[in-house]
Amino acid sequence: MTVKLYFDPESYRHVMTVYSVSVSPNMGRNVTDSVNQQEIRYTIEERFGDFQSENGITLPHHYDLQYTQELQSGSTRVYDWDMSADKIVNNIDLDPKNFQIK
Repeated sequence: MTVKLYFDPESYRHVMTVYSVSVSPNMGRNVTDSVNQQEIRYTIEERFGDFQSENGITLPHHYDLQYTQELQSGSTRVYDWDMSADKIVNNIDLDPKNFQIK
């Protein structure tokens, strides 16, 4: 697996991460099947944006995740999630009962 982290050169904020992995196929039933097999590739790309400061902490309010599968059949599937935060809170009070073993 390869993980690449990207940072804004001026603010040093983490703006993107790319995770990628390639899977070598198993041997086919015969020589012809083995020759025609391709690597399978999976990639996850995260992008962080719309950084805003709240309570002295700067956090991204926009998050985009793209998941790509490059399949052995030669087809590619891409799934994309795009999320935005309306409100971020920190230092909230937690009920100690949440941490009791039942």
